[in-house]
Amino acid sequence: PTLRQQLSQHYSYIAGTLQDLDLPYIHAQGSLFLWIDFSEFLDGDDQEAEDALWMRIYRESGLLLTPGTGFGHEINRGCFRMVYSCLTENEISIVQKRLHHLIHIWRSQSKAS
Repeated sequence: PTLRQQLSQHYSYIAGTLQDLDLPYIHAQGSLFLWIDFSEFLDGDDQEAEDALWMRIYRESGLLLTPGTGFGHEINRGCFRMVYSCLTENEISIVQKRLHHLIHIWRSQSKAS
């Protein structure tokens, strides 16, 4: 019960952050991870563009997500898997801050160009 409660709470924290950022995601159901749709930031519609976005997310935020193609994810290019089950509340807070910072910077850069 404690683990189930912790997973639900961590999911709620991450999902709330994604909702605040208006960043689409696929709702998890009893899972240890969720899929986040970063496709608005893709520079193309091929594997190369997705790989570049994956590395950009990591370099600019320190968040290591997993591209969907590594799991046969076929919903759309630009979806990345975030595992939240192994994080502490402090680490969840860091993830939330990094996501907010990253998305705000990227969206302000796209408005400026």
